[in-house]
Parts: sequence; structure tokens; C-alpha cells
Amino acid sequence: MTSELWAHQQEALDFVQSCLDKGPGAAIFAGMGAGKSRVAIETLVARGCTKALILGPKSVVRNVWSEQCSLFAPGWTCLTLGDGPVAQRMEAIQAHKGWSHLMAVLNYDIVYRVGVERVLKAFGFDAIILDESHRIAKPGGKISRAVTRIARG
Repeated sequence: MTSELWAHQQEALDFVQSCLDKGPGAAIFAGMGAGKSRVAIETLVARGCTKALILGPKSVVRNVWSEQCSLFAPGWTCLTLGDGPVAQRMEAIQAHKGWSHLMAVLNYDIVYRVGVERVLKAFGFDAIILDESHRIAKPGGKISRAVTRIARG
């Protein structure tokens, strides 16, 4: 990593680690610019993860994760797949199946499309990060149901 965490980021990282020690899952709710992406990346590294699926709205997919990855996880590849035909995006993910230290970044609106769940489940991600998780706030919604199925493998 390239710089020290801010105090509130370290506190968030400690909280997430504590949650993950007890079970699968943790959430950080903080304002924009608070460094949540950095905490997520630090968590991936600390937990020994090698393949992460990151879901977020299109604006976050395009503008945030690639930059954060290059700043705070320079040994990782950030596969940003926010645009293009669904089939091409799934082919791109499948082409990276054997890779290590990979973040595949997709927008929420793709997860319920035909064939996507199958590809994402088969990939073998060891972490899923939900950026701007209010997109899955409705448990019965199609995005929320699809994310749950992907997480359960």
C-alpha cells in the first residue's frame, strides 16, 4: 500500500476484520470520499483474497475502482466491465479465470441478466464487495436476489 490509513479508515478496517472473523459479511456506511474503497482493498489484502467481484452503479464502476486499485493495490489487475454487451463482459471475465489478484468490477444492472449468474458463480470469487449497497436494499428485488444467489455460489 502506498500510504498510511487515516484514523477513521483504520477503525473501519478493524471493525470489518472483527466482523469477518465472526462470519461472512460486514458493512461500512460512511459518506462519499471517506475512503471506503481503500478499506475494502485493505481488507482483501489482509484476508489473503485473490479474486474479488465488485458491484456498483455505473458511475462508480467507471470512475472509482480502477483508480483505487492502481493506488492501493498495484499488484492487482482491475478488470472494469461497466459497458458493452453482456456476452462480451462475461467472456472477458471467463478469459481471466486462472488469474490471481484480480478485481472484476461490474455494474449492478448486469447481475440478473441471462447467463451472468452462472459465469459469476463459476468464477470462484473469494470476496464480493457491494459499493453503494442501497441498490440491494429491497430483499425481494431482482438485483438483491441475484447478488444473494451469486454470494451463495
